[in-house]
Amino acid sequence: MTDTRNFLIVFDPASGKSVAKYVVRGFFGPRELPQALARMLLTVEFFVFVGIPIMLLIAANVIPVLFPGAATETVSLSLTLIAVCWLLGGLVRIGRYGSGSGIGCYVNEPGSLRRELVGGLRMRLERRDRRLWIAGLLVEPSCRGAGVGTALMLAAFRLAQQQAAHGPVIVSVFAPSHPASKAIIARHLDGAQVVQVTSPPSDELNRTIARLEDALRGSPATFEWQLPGADYRLF
Repeated sequence: MTDTRNFLIVFDPASGKSVAKYVVRGFFGPRELPQALARMLLTVEFFVFVGIPIMLLIAANVIPVLFPGAATETVSLSLTLIAVCWLLGGLVRIGRYGSGSGIGCYVNEPGSLRRELVGGLRMRLERRDRRLWIAGLLVEPSCRGAGVGTALMLAAFRLAQQQAAHGPVIVSVFAPSHPASKAIIARHLDGAQVVQVTSPPSDELNRTIARLEDALRGSPATFEWQLPGADYRLF
């Protein structure tokens, strides 16, 4: 069925966190959670941040059993300390990914005061490096195929363009080895995991935005945008 509805794309700092939670709930519902956890175990990020220190802790406990002696006790203690420091370093790195926020998509019904949230893009904002991480994209099944996901990606780049007036912004895909993130990279970014947003824009950025706008023009649905003004500081 052709979707001729009107959608409203909104980034509001006051509601951004609730939109981010909505995306997380959609990704990790009762049916999706086991699948998401299984996929997470296969990511490079999980192996680096969790897998390696776990292997070190296992080795720290196995070595004294297989090779008893004072020297192996020292090795075991050293491996345990390395594992703990590795885990703490991983937590610090994850914390640097920044706070979560989100861009919401609402069905815009004329004359109605009630707006229904039907999609969202979750972001993490790494302020020190001026990096906008795309950390999840969710569209309700009833609205898929109408261009909502494309519109949300375009909104993220328009937001980054506004911020580029105060300095370059890096748009990156969080956990690029995750199947959902791979789909974003292939469908919306033409294989790129990182796009630098500058003012004036680079050729790569112009191509990315033109591709998203062309895809959106092919949708029978219409979109309106509510993004903050140029004076708003995201970072």
